[in-house]
Amino acid sequence: MPEVKALHPLGHDFAQATELLQLVDLEARWENLRHTPSSTPGSLTLEELQAKQKAHLAFQAQLATYNQRYTPAHVPELLLNTPARLGKWCWLMRDLCRRVEQAGRSQDRADLAAKAYRWAEKIARRLGKEPLPQQSPSGEKHNSVQVLDQVGQWCEDLNKAAVSE
Repeated sequence: MPEVKALHPLGHDFAQATELLQLVDLEARWENLRHTPSSTPGSLTLEELQAKQKAHLAFQAQLATYNQRYTPAHVPELLLNTPARLGKWCWLMRDLCRRVEQAGRSQDRADLAAKAYRWAEKIARRLGKEPLPQQSPSGEKHNSVQVLDQVGQWCEDLNKAAVSE
């Protein structure tokens, strides 16, 4: 499993790493809500619309705050549609989560895990591959580092299989 250097040159600034992790988690939450089907076919309920709007506003506010405070600015990752891109993103997010955990700020990042699984599902469907089984039994919290590692490894395996074909 590759060790990815850094999403941004954070040096030893744990405050920046923590803020970046909060930002990418808010980004993942908003994206996941955008892609969640409505509970009522054909339209969204008022609550669903408000949840999406609230998530988007929280992400935009944190993005503006982060980008005013730190250089380089965070640019949202738009395309995770290949195993190579998703794998790289997973390794970066895994390393960022580990870095924040080492600073004593361990938290579950279920939205990052859900984003990784969602993209992996899309890739599997498009490539005609077996979908990646989600490793979180009901009622049990995601371990986001393990999920990101699992999805990253799955992507790496797909890349290796494609090269050997």
